[in-house]
Amino acid sequence: MNAKKIKLYCIKEDYVLLDKYFKEKQISVSAMPLAGFDLRPIQISDFGENDWNRVIVYKDKHTVEIEEIESAVSFEKIFTPNFMISDILTFDRAYIDVANKKIIGGSISGITKYLVDGVLVSKSNEFLKWQNTFYLWIKRNFVAVKIDKTHNVYVSERVRQMIDDGFILE
Repeated sequence: MNAKKIKLYCIKEDYVLLDKYFKEKQISVSAMPLAGFDLRPIQISDFGENDWNRVIVYKDKHTVEIEEIESAVSFEKIFTPNFMISDILTFDRAYIDVANKKIIGGSISGITKYLVDGVLVSKSNEFLKWQNTFYLWIKRNFVAVKIDKTHNVYVSERVRQMIDDGFILE
């Protein structure tokens, strides 16, 4: 399996910018976890910091394959997208630990290739183009912060100010 991931640190006030981009590009967002075989469309800016940790981002709901799996800890069924074959990105929000002045996590990722009968298969060109376009938009609209000699993370202006005020990215 191959995946592309971009570290993105932003806070609730920045979600309006993401929602605006999603609306312009006709991209949908679904809350996780799923309650059944249906997606749960949302605008991420409508949710509070404690309402979600992960959402999925997709262009066409028909490219999202939902599976029902057994829970390892209860008798309930779990409904989840098949991340391997679905044309989706996973958006994990950053968590702000105010007490310890840390900004934890925050990423957007998507699988680009996966194995089928021992053969590495690429996702559709349309999905890969959409994923690349979105990542380029992030790089143009967020501030690049170098974390080592070869890697950048991307932060909003608000998060950049928090870093200037002594917060640490984790």
